[in-house]
Amino acid sequence: MRQDDKTVLTSAVYDALKERIMDQVYPPGARLNIDAMALDLNLSPTPVREALAHLAAERLVTFEPY
Repeated sequence: MRQDDKTVLTSAVYDALKERIMDQVYPPGARLNIDAMALDLNLSPTPVREALAHLAAERLVTFEPY
């Protein structure tokens, strides 16, 4: 997979997750599981993790230890 393909995939995952957050499919305070989200989106966890990092930079999600 080329770098451009990875960027496009991460961007698409970011858009999908942001839409779910804004539509409150994932309600405020909900615990998000990267593996479960990847399974739901039929993807590997890596693009989900990268998209969540982008969302965290925008303060739409927070990373917390267990």
